Amino acid sequence: MTSLQGPLVLARREVRDALTDWRISLPMGLLTAIFPLLVAFGAAWALRVLERLEGPEIGARVLPFGLMVSAFVPISFSLVLALESFAGEKDRNTLEALLTTPLSDAQLFLGKMAAVLLPPVGLSLAAMTTFTLAVKLTTGRNIPAGTLVLVGLLSVVEAVVMVAAAVVISTHTPSVRTANILASFIILPMAALLQVKSVLFLLGQTQLLWLLAAGLGGVAVILVRTGVRVFNREEVIAREYRSLSIRQIARTFWAFVESPPTDPIPAGVDRLPFPVRLYVYDLPQLVRLNRTPILVVAGLFMAGLMLGYLLGSQSPHGINWLRVRTALEAGIPAGPVELSFGGILLHNLRAIAITAILSIFSFGAAALLLLMAPFVVTGFIAGQLAAGGEDPLLFLAAFILPHGVLEIPAAVLAGAFCLRLGLAIMAPPGGYTVGQSLLLSIANLCKVGLLLVPLFMAAAYLEANLTPQVIRWVYLGGP
Repeated sequence: MTSLQGPLVLARREVRDALTDWRISLPMGLLTAIFPLLVAFGAAWALRVLERLEGPEIGARVLPFGLMVSAFVPISFSLVLALESFAGEKDRNTLEALLTTPLSDAQLFLGKMAAVLLPPVGLSLAAMTTFTLAVKLTTGRNIPAGTLVLVGLLSVVEAVVMVAAAVVISTHTPSVRTANILASFIILPMAALLQVKSVLFLLGQTQLLWLLAAGLGGVAVILVRTGVRVFNREEVIAREYRSLSIRQIARTFWAFVESPPTDPIPAGVDRLPFPVRLYVYDLPQLVRLNRTPILVVAGLFMAGLMLGYLLGSQSPHGINWLRVRTALEAGIPAGPVELSFGGILLHNLRAIAITAILSIFSFGAAALLLLMAPFVVTGFIAGQLAAGGEDPLLFLAAFILPHGVLEIPAAVLAGAFCLRLGLAIMAPPGGYTVGQSLLLSIANLCKVGLLLVPLFMAAAYLEANLTPQVIRWVYLGGP
């Protein structure tokens, strides 16, 4: 068998088995046929009401939103099918026969993924067709071809993301029940994504939707490659149910904290006390081993700054700094600004903690998006100043540089290790279970936290005391 023929044979068999089971095919078919009609009739009624209130241009926003909703419902079936892909085989005692087929691990994973992906994607495209025809019959309107392509592309990449993540979860769980519980790691980010898409469709932000589709495509490629890399049929067969032991989890976590990042330790380092070794050896090694996510996060921060600058500089209304300077001269307090050292430090540490928690549920996306947002805002303000005739570099040097020399490297390190924490479930190191991989990433983040906290403390002190003085000196001509 060629590299593609094997997965296609497996996918064809799996799809045939799923479609011949009326308990699966009948609900999927009925929802695909009926739900788009209901959405189309509801959209036609809402369109008549909204056009009287808002004008005829509202149809360009309502109809794409209805098309997106119609396409998403069949895609949601992919999550259920994917979670059952391997865990269900184990429950039915058919997993051993499946894993003894003459296919490589990569072919087996891709075949299962294609089998789960094809029916929902086909039904999603059918639902889009039904909705488009129903809208044409009820309102006489045609949905633009570009909108059809955009919604279809979003549906496909969403399905690939959900299926790739769910199949990996299914391979690492001993039963369908456990897989369904872990599905929250997929449902939560996808639900948030659906809300974001809904808002963008209703606001008519088509360009942002194309960027969102491109970003989802990149995530889909990463998840598929990760799934292919970590799938191992022997581990799937050997994986059994294990009871939860808090004591064992604590021991494993502390062992990861005490163990050095690399083995063996250089001569002389092993004799150092643990706190000393942590700063002398462990932290530099962790930074070296994670240089790729560090570079990725730093690059995305720079991209966010540039994106904000472009958006701000293209705005028709730039910031008039003369008015801002007048306001500063009239109302700026004599002492430091109201933001205190403790308030700034608490804000930064709270942001990192929230990012770390959300990264687990978003596969690291929160580490990139939440920490990149301040750079986008900063770039936007700099672009607004440039549009108003001011020097944006002077603004960055006065408002950001005094404390940013410490805060930005700390944010990059925090983002990189939060990103690694988010990928721990999807890409466990060789020889580690998913739980061990997650504990190892948490331990490494705690170690790096011993470096981040002093950096954030020093940055908070500079931001509360030095930065306001620099701003006064640069823009007001004195302290």
